[in-house]
Amino acid sequence: MSALLSAPIGFIGLGVMGEPMCAHLTARAKGPVLVHDLRDDAVSRAVAVGARAAGSLAGLRTQAQVVFLCLADGEATWETCRALSEPASEVRLVIDCGTTSVALTQSLADELAECGIEFADAPMARMRQAARAGSLSFMVGAAPEVFTRIEPLLATMGTDILHCGPVGSGQIVKTMNNMVLFETVHALALAVRVCRKLGVDPRTLLTALGHGSADSRAVRVQGLHLVDEHFPTGAFPRTTRARTSRSLTNSPRQPAPTTHCWRRPALRSPAPPRADAATPITPS
Repeated sequence: MSALLSAPIGFIGLGVMGEPMCAHLTARAKGPVLVHDLRDDAVSRAVAVGARAAGSLAGLRTQAQVVFLCLADGEATWETCRALSEPASEVRLVIDCGTTSVALTQSLADELAECGIEFADAPMARMRQAARAGSLSFMVGAAPEVFTRIEPLLATMGTDILHCGPVGSGQIVKTMNNMVLFETVHALALAVRVCRKLGVDPRTLLTALGHGSADSRAVRVQGLHLVDEHFPTGAFPRTTRARTSRSLTNSPRQPAPTTHCWRRPALRSPAPPRADAATPITPS
């Protein structure tokens, strides 16, 4: 068991994924878990299951030695890391579980290292149900010795923890994971549309796909969303997809064709889309 499980741990970002993740961490950590979020109701729910309210970023950085970030975008992650590295900070390790650009991830690691703070990127995969069940998948970019120390912490929230390489590697692998998912959902949207136009029940299509080599989690989850035209909010929203498509664009290691497949013209949404909804882009 890692000694970090007994250290004071901070958790910043109690959103759709972060709140259940923090609850699992709180239940299994041996030391205090201090939480911070802009929404008081989310903090109150975390406190109700055993966490402590830090009150502010300043309050958290003077108490926590390890800090998890589960934030909505790179700007929030950048600003939070800058705040955590202020003088008198007790923070010695930051673990970013959000989907952050590779270039920003590497810059954050460099800046925090100058302040004596280690950094790991550990973006998660799977849906909100997995966050609630504690069965997330984490793709980790970190030095080997850092990965060894943080793996038990991630295991409180997930069942599959993969070391992908040095800092930034987790974000690269997560971006490719998202790319495959986006393309699969796009293909599903096209297939559902064609079946409807030709008079075939799209549920029959999903059953057939589930019986064959095209079966995937996307068929069983996003496929049903497409058929029912029910797209839950907060579950892989369009804003996340747009951010993911840019996540490698500032990286010097980016191969040229990595993100062109997300920039499809002549596609339209089936209804005026909400930015926070998992609305697919379907062929007209």
